[in-house]
Amino acid sequence: LNYKPAMYFKSCCGYLLTLFSNIVHKKNELNQKKCTYTKDFSHIISLMNNSEGLHMNVDDYAKQCHLSKFRFIKNFKQYTGLPPIEYKNQIKIKKAQWFLNHTDLSITEISDLLGFKSTSYFSTMFKKHVHQSPKAFRELSHSI
Repeated sequence: LNYKPAMYFKSCCGYLLTLFSNIVHKKNELNQKKCTYTKDFSHIISLMNNSEGLHMNVDDYAKQCHLSKFRFIKNFKQYTGLPPIEYKNQIKIKKAQWFLNHTDLSITEISDLLGFKSTSYFSTMFKKHVHQSPKAFRELSHSI
């Protein structure tokens, strides 16, 4: 009778140690993945902020991270809080605001420079984010 409870206790301890070991291993695995995503997404965000990455699409960014398009979008959204296209559009709109404030480039030139499909699409996106047209934004910023 004394032998069985002692073995049962040791057996339970062994299972618990195995369970804890597996949990720690999985946690380390996830942390390593997270570090990879942090490094990869920092690189992608850097690309989005410079001219070389402005003309890239989601497939191009996903390839840079060695992920499928679906997995890239999902993980990028978890990392930044926004889908990649929305994040990239915000960067483009901030750059557009700078160009409108600091240069005499036409709205069409700015749209082309930032890689928008058309000037009307650029104006629509700008108005969506800034709540005024690029022309009105420029006029207001130059009057101040």
